[in-house]
Amino acid sequence: MTWMECFEKYGYYSLLNYDTDDIEPEMDFFLEDGEIPNQLREIYLSKYRDELFLILQPGEDEDIKKFCQIWDNNIMAFINFGSLPDDNRESIKKLRYNIVQVVLYGTGENKNGVKYMNEPSDFSEEKSTSVSRKIFIKSNDADELDEENKILLPFWYDEFEKIPENVEAEQQLKKMLPDEYEVATLYQEHEKVDMRKKEHETGDFSYTEDEFESIKRWLCNDEN
Repeated sequence: MTWMECFEKYGYYSLLNYDTDDIEPEMDFFLEDGEIPNQLREIYLSKYRDELFLILQPGEDEDIKKFCQIWDNNIMAFINFGSLPDDNRESIKKLRYNIVQVVLYGTGENKNGVKYMNEPSDFSEEKSTSVSRKIFIKSNDADELDEENKILLPFWYDEFEKIPENVEAEQQLKKMLPDEYEVATLYQEHEKVDMRKKEHETGDFSYTEDEFESIKRWLCNDEN
């Protein structure tokens, strides 16, 4: 599956028009000399207009930290002065903490002839939440998503295949647990005691002394 198909499947729609080399006028903070830069592959807005994804592709020799910083600056300008198409400044309030840079890397080149960065030299930008969140996704010249990387996209939740039950592991786990009747207290719900509260005294615990003893006997027998 390509990343375009993925975003469209989950109801995101494009704010770019490559057929006319145009962009919604409210989004011109992301243009370069009035044109869509080669590094900007797409801008997607969620159907609820509360998430914005910039699909970016740095050149093969670009400094990834500087690249992300440049686009953070563009995003900050958009947050401070821009708005969404057919909307007003109020719409930015829902977006300001939900703008994501999806940075593509991999093999081949895009349709603009820009070669992919083989692999970022530094993935630390993924930890940065300054202005925007950054997600690095591996792709190729056919714009296909890497199977292992696509789960990094925050909306890719219903594509997980259900893992079949491991009956053997379940049986092994049951053998490790104590007998339900000998140490019944471990199978019962206990109220958590907050020892920071003044009404609780030193001897006020979630388990009684008898319950502690039954747990202790089980642990001692298990070690032997």
